[in-house]
Amino acid sequence: MRNKILFALVLCFGVALFALTPVYSQDTVSNERSQIVETLHGKQYYIHFVKDGQTLYGIAKTYGTTLDDLIANNPDLKTGIKTDMILKIPYKDLNTTQEKQQSTSLKKKDKDNVVSSGSLSKDASEGDQIYHKIKKGETIYGIAKRYNLDLEDLLKANPSITSFDAGKTLKIPNKKSESAVQTKAVDNPKTVLTVKENEVTPQIQKSATNTEIPVKYHKVKAKETLYGIAKSYGVSIDDLMLMNPVVSNGVKKDMVLIIPPPASEKPKPGSQTSVISEAPVSVVPKEPAVKEKVSQFKVALLVPFYLDEMDSIRLDQPDPKAFNFVQFYESALLAVNLLKKDGLNVKLSVYDVDGDERIEKTRKVLAKREMANMDLIIGPFYAKGFEVASKYAGEHKIPIVNPLSKRNEILVGKPWVFKVQPSLTGQMFEVAAFVKNHFHDANIVLVRTNRVKFAAEADVLKAQIQSSLNQQNKLNLFKEVFFASEGISGLKLKLSTSKPNVLIVLSDEEAIVSDMLGKIDEISGQYDFTVLGMGAWEQYKLDVKVMSNIKLHLYSNKLVDFSEEQIKNFTSDFQNEYNTVPDVKKYGFDGFDVTYFFLSSLMKYGLYFEKQFSQYEYKGLQNSFHFRKTPTGGYENTGVNFYKYENYNLRRVL
Repeated sequence: MRNKILFALVLCFGVALFALTPVYSQDTVSNERSQIVETLHGKQYYIHFVKDGQTLYGIAKTYGTTLDDLIANNPDLKTGIKTDMILKIPYKDLNTTQEKQQSTSLKKKDKDNVVSSGSLSKDASEGDQIYHKIKKGETIYGIAKRYNLDLEDLLKANPSITSFDAGKTLKIPNKKSESAVQTKAVDNPKTVLTVKENEVTPQIQKSATNTEIPVKYHKVKAKETLYGIAKSYGVSIDDLMLMNPVVSNGVKKDMVLIIPPPASEKPKPGSQTSVISEAPVSVVPKEPAVKEKVSQFKVALLVPFYLDEMDSIRLDQPDPKAFNFVQFYESALLAVNLLKKDGLNVKLSVYDVDGDERIEKTRKVLAKREMANMDLIIGPFYAKGFEVASKYAGEHKIPIVNPLSKRNEILVGKPWVFKVQPSLTGQMFEVAAFVKNHFHDANIVLVRTNRVKFAAEADVLKAQIQSSLNQQNKLNLFKEVFFASEGISGLKLKLSTSKPNVLIVLSDEEAIVSDMLGKIDEISGQYDFTVLGMGAWEQYKLDVKVMSNIKLHLYSNKLVDFSEEQIKNFTSDFQNEYNTVPDVKKYGFDGFDVTYFFLSSLMKYGLYFEKQFSQYEYKGLQNSFHFRKTPTGGYENTGVNFYKYENYNLRRVL
């Protein structure tokens, strides 16, 4: 049966290789106009022979034309530029073009006037260009806010810059509006940064009509924590993390953080807004007044099937790459068929794209005419392919889903991207909510190995739990222990003999976890324990009796409770359809969950489904879905499932 499926895939998708040179990369050779001019069909054209190292962008610039015109006159360029290609380029009067080039070169001289951190060039005219030199500790989001820009506009203005390190120079795009930073309007605010100890506050000159709320910047000192910084400014740790996504990996000395205004200072709905906006504006199309009616949704599924390697698979090969994601595809089809029975009208187009580090097949798929008309793209699964596809999706305003990555970087500046797998920091929101809902009035102890590891995650968790307890005047119910230094005796000092104890353990070192749980088990007869651990523990060789004694709970989106009726039914349907059982490690459940959630979202809410995500939480077979909008870009799923050891088995807590 499996061979028949793969053979059908080969027939459906075919195999092709494709290469495309990035049009914005720099030429490695100088460009000169061709001296050959020919008349074709009554029009004059330069005849240009492509040299090794030349790019479309460089050629277009040399001839004073656009990339669109260049490709329109040379359709073969759609599949990439190659050495020795012969291009025909519409002839333009040399004198006119030279005048334009001279004008452009004069404007480029402004680059020498690099704007230092926080200061703007005075009396900049509409044609002038502003540049910003990145300083140590600055973030790309902070720079965008400083110039009153959407992050997406800043990223688009600097397509060749992929990392934002100190010393690099950014081009600040012009904005033709009254509130734009570079306009000459008299009442336009001017920002000047003044440094006082470790706090940086923009002093904003107000206009006669606008009421401004200054946004503060904080330079992190040694040993400061995210929780402490948030508390000192009277802001929530949620808002602080949303404004500074870089702190998901912890705060470091000399890092500069954007401090949002406290809730009491935020503008009320309907009031005039500050020149420094609170968050970048999404480039996803605005939601219409009424739900748009779509007769048929068009969805693309981009899966690395490795079809070009099918003929090299050996019978003795244990795990061929061609089989890696077949179960994702198979279970996705089951989700589609189930939703069609409920009335969903969808056309699912499946494409074979690159795996690993390659991008050739992915580029070829994106070049297909029908791709621009998709309502949703799921995949690709690998980093480089997804980067290419997500840029394409943004240009065509298509929501795109990454089913497997946990990296938050894929969301930055891309509000059309949806990341299914939650980061550990994101999971802390769900852990806090779970404790609040299931362990009311319990004594809560956060257990860490030391103060360094998982500091950012601990800050988020503490902020969420303490906020909830503070509303009930029960802050005394939360404690923290560092096990490496305090040991079991230090833990006992924080435990309650009269209340149930919930121990939230943040550690991913098997030896430490095993030793810790063994010592906790030794005193389990004296206390009422529930231990909440990380999903990775499921792979550890832990004592089963100990896990039952301490009522161990795990949180994860990588576990499946095979005792559940819905899992039994799905496994039966999968086996009947494909003559094999779904495998967690082969994404046999992920494919169903991801496809069902997003296609059911389309069916429920239409093309602008992301606007309703706060209302739609879904517990799938393996994954739980609860999406949060990040302030710097796309949507992250923070949903996780919780499991407890019961009768020596893991059972999902519903």
